Amino acid sequence: MALYSGYTGLALFMIYDLSHPFSGAMQIGPDALLASLQIIRSGL
Repeated sequence: MALYSGYTGLALFMIYDLSHPFSGAMQIGPDALLASLQIIRSGL
């Protein structure tokens, strides 16, 4: 039961944290988005 509770808690934490990608414990920077925008604006 403790293993199941730990797994459920970790899954809920991951869902919450990944729902806010630009803040929190596992944040990503805007670098990938900016590079994609530059490619799109240059006409591929």
